[in-house]
Amino acid sequence: MNISYLLSFRTEFTVLIVTLFLSILFVFISFTHFNSIHQHYRQLQDELFNTKQRYYLAVQQDKQLKAYSDKVSTFQKQNIIGKEKRFSWLDEIERIKKTYHIPEIKYDISRKNELLLPVISHHYPDVRLFISHITLHMQLLHEGDLFTILHSLDKTNIGLFNITKCTLSLNKKLAGEKLFSLSSKQNISSVCELDWYT
Repeated sequence: MNISYLLSFRTEFTVLIVTLFLSILFVFISFTHFNSIHQHYRQLQDELFNTKQRYYLAVQQDKQLKAYSDKVSTFQKQNIIGKEKRFSWLDEIERIKKTYHIPEIKYDISRKNELLLPVISHHYPDVRLFISHITLHMQLLHEGDLFTILHSLDKTNIGLFNITKCTLSLNKKLAGEKLFSLSSKQNISSVCELDWYT
């Protein structure tokens, strides 16, 4: 009776087995599809992360380029970088001489030479720095004229320079002449050596 009873449910068992098989198949397909979607999602997240990193890097590089461009433009306006303007020295010295009534200013500029500094070549391998040595020979009324000349040169757009050495000496006077004569206007001789960077 038991077997006949079970046989009467043969159709139902078949349906149950087919349903279980289809359910398992559906779960397997769903799981596989979910894994595929999840992998695709992670791949998209990685791509998004990489894109964000490239974007932030591009923004940083753009800021650096703008800052560098602004500095280069400023340095070009100040004649610190770019072509060396030797005639600018002559013009500025003549202007200073006339403006401040300096009795005499003469100068010598050496030819430019490349300045090789490890710090610059390490941090800025594409930048070439040049140096010219300048010697100023001056006849002054008093020592304050020297500071006036150097201060005026510093305020002009003739480029970047530094003073390496300056000497002052009293000019010899004729017997009986006052030590500082306003009539001669050449009481003090001065020689200054400068390094001009271009």
